[in-house]
Amino acid sequence: EALEDELDAVEEALLADAEASNPQSVRGHTATAPETTADLQALCDKTAGASRCALLDADRAIQAVTPGSPRAYTGAVTHPWQKAAAGATALECSQVYRALEGYDALDAGIALNDGNSLAVTLQLGHWLDSQIAPVVAGLPVEIWIMQPDGQILYDANHEEIGRNLFADPLYKPYPELQELGKRIAAEESGSGSYTFLRQDMQAPLD
Repeated sequence: EALEDELDAVEEALLADAEASNPQSVRGHTATAPETTADLQALCDKTAGASRCALLDADRAIQAVTPGSPRAYTGAVTHPWQKAAAGATALECSQVYRALEGYDALDAGIALNDGNSLAVTLQLGHWLDSQIAPVVAGLPVEIWIMQPDGQILYDANHEEIGRNLFADPLYKPYPELQELGKRIAAEESGSGSYTFLRQDMQAPLD
């Protein structure tokens, strides 16, 4: 629910930029205009969890981006978007992917009337940590989040974020954990137990 609320906020921020009639709107500038960078930075500033904001052309190639330079993304292909939720009228999101900067990311964007698009990249691990850590602080629990393919999107131990439960050598000595991961990927609900390293990555803990 919190993630849905966050994506709603992203959509509101994107729509506000896309629909602005003010000449300072992103779509009112060329990709090289200084105002474009300023507008994209403003979009990032008002979108919680945003690590990058970009103006894309009709082929989804990055024309302007902040922070950084479009040259850094030459040849990069933005990940396919799909509707964020049933009934969503504008916002589209990518699958989680490994960003060029080395973190797990999710892109959210909308198409503009001129054929371009606005996109926000969320640094997923940091955003999830900001949402989860305060909730579990002081409680005898840990939370980790995994994609169905085994990629770990969030763990209290940040060393595990980005690893794949089914493929990374770190998890090979712990078949109970890998089996539980397969069940988690396949079943809507359930319970189980496993042995793994402590949060400091030292001796195994049941």
